Amino acid sequence: MSFEYGGNGNFENHVVGFWGDFIAYITTSSDAGTDRFGDYVTIRRAPPTDKDPGNLFTAFGFGVNKQAPPNTGKKTNVRYVLFGRPSCSIIQ
Repeated sequence: MSFEYGGNGNFENHVVGFWGDFIAYITTSSDAGTDRFGDYVTIRRAPPTDKDPGNLFTAFGFGVNKQAPPNTGKKTNVRYVLFGRPSCSIIQ
C-alpha cells in the first residue's frame, strides 16, 4: 500500500506497508497541512531482476513543510520508495 495518513493533530505524511500487516512506515516528515492532499500517490511492482524475483514495490508520495529543507529550495518533501519482503525460494 502507498497512501497519505494524517488527522487528529497529525500532519499528512506519505506511508507504505502491506495490507493485513496492520503497520505503515512513514516516509516523510511533514510539519504543515494543506487543503488538498494525496493526489499524486502511486505504487507499482518493481520490474523483476536476478536479485529481485518480483518481491519489491516502488512507491511515490510527498509531505509538506513550512520551511524548505537546507539546499533544496522546495517546501514539498517528495519521496520515491523501494520496499518489499524477502523473496522466498521454493525447494524442489
